[in-house]
Amino acid sequence: MIPVVLALVVSFVVTMVMPVVLFHLLGVGVIKRVCASSSVCLTFDDGPDPRFTPVFLDILQAYGAKATFFCLGEKVLRYPDLARRIREEGHEIGLHGFDHRHPWADPPWRAMKAIGTSTSVVRNITGQEPRLYRPPWGFWSLWNWLATRGLRRVMWSLPGRDWVRNATPESVVEHIAKSLKPGDVVLLHDGGRYSGITAEALPGLLEIIKERGLRTAAVSEIIVASNRVSTSDA
Repeated sequence: MIPVVLALVVSFVVTMVMPVVLFHLLGVGVIKRVCASSSVCLTFDDGPDPRFTPVFLDILQAYGAKATFFCLGEKVLRYPDLARRIREEGHEIGLHGFDHRHPWADPPWRAMKAIGTSTSVVRNITGQEPRLYRPPWGFWSLWNWLATRGLRRVMWSLPGRDWVRNATPESVVEHIAKSLKPGDVVLLHDGGRYSGITAEALPGLLEIIKERGLRTAAVSEIIVASNRVSTSDA
């Protein structure tokens, strides 16, 4: 009995705990910040959502701002017109899993299927090939890490804390403004019960970005620009 329990504990540590330590806490092999002297990346998780995503898109359009939306495959299927609008208005779509199940709840075959299905859904509906992935809850397992080979894994350097119990539009703006620096990847949400708070905060956040002489850009835009500079300097 003891060897079986020990084997289960070792398996859990290797497949679940170690990936979180390596990839989430230590940031090994993931993007938390981008190499940019005058840009920040606004990223939105858990959409598209018919209540909030159109509001976000209207605000971004009014400010001429670009963002990266980490979308759920099942929501892209449910709201294809919204996904297409994100793409058509010049924003980037990354993968955020299929249905926001906690990665530790997925066996390896389901993790592989979820990523493959989500990739096909986004490609077929929007015409955009997903290049980025952020795991639900920011949690990694060995399985979602292996399933996303070939994608850039993106976390964040600055959480907006729009999901905390006592969040307000003012608290979200204040928290981000206090720490915002060029190259930050900002985590916010356009899907979820608290996303109305984020929508109210977004204009104030965009004003602060503008006042500091920064611009917004999609994550891949900065990566491509950085690679181009590195190549020309070589």
